[in-house]
Amino acid sequence: MAAEHHDDHHHPAFDGAADDDDDHDRSNDNDDDDGAHDDHDGVHHDHGGDPDDGHHGTGPDLHHDDRPDHDHDDGADHDHHRPDHDHHGLRAAGGMMMVRGERSERGAAMVEAAITAPLLFVMLFGIIELSLLFRDRVALDAVGFDAARAAAISGNDQDADFHVLEVIMDSASPIAEQDITKIVIFEADGPDDSVPPVCLTGSQDAAEQCNRYMPGQFAEPLSDFGCRSDRNLDRFWCPYERVVTQSAANGGPPDYIGVHLEFKHTMVTGFFGGERTMSTTSILRIEPRDL
Repeated sequence: MAAEHHDDHHHPAFDGAADDDDDHDRSNDNDDDDGAHDDHDGVHHDHGGDPDDGHHGTGPDLHHDDRPDHDHDDGADHDHHRPDHDHHGLRAAGGMMMVRGERSERGAAMVEAAITAPLLFVMLFGIIELSLLFRDRVALDAVGFDAARAAAISGNDQDADFHVLEVIMDSASPIAEQDITKIVIFEADGPDDSVPPVCLTGSQDAAEQCNRYMPGQFAEPLSDFGCRSDRNLDRFWCPYERVVTQSAANGGPPDYIGVHLEFKHTMVTGFFGGERTMSTTSILRIEPRDL
């Protein structure tokens, strides 16, 4: 019985020795941990410990698994949903800005077109009108010179004016002969002279130096010419009265004869008026026939 009682109760000395051994083991463990910490600075980081929290590798696997999972889950959810929201918002805002930009560009283009289009049309129509006007100007000058040349060659022939009118009608193909409004054959004082005003609008009887022909007289028959007193054609400056002699002793030198034409140019577009009257005058000396 004494032996059994001894087995159930520990001896105090033994218990104290056991406590000393436990303290010694814990002290050795702490020393080992301190030494490991001093020799290796990053050991607690490698095992998942956090130097700020005071953990020194007590649970590397658990701490390492818990913290990254928490960070990964929160960050993943945050990064997964927030960029989509921002992306859709930016895309919607960008779409609105693009629509507004396109509308603004279309509006600016319409304003620019409204300003520049009339100017372009005016320039285009101006080029067309000037081109046609220049064409008629050149053609009229050519017809006038041909008529003056025919008058200088015809001299004092009885049908001289009739021949001049024929040349004008034949040479007027670049221009419309119905647009010729007036033809004046007159006696000039020199190559730089101009048609006398009385021959344009005044009485030919008073002038006695020109014959004026209007559109209705351009196609008169030859029989009506020849200085007939009953016809108001070439009788005011009769062709056979024109000087064609060379020497002054015989009444020379030959006369200067001029041909004046007036032409009505019709504008095509109407932007620069409806009609414009052009005129040309050509003067040549009659070719001498006698000394």
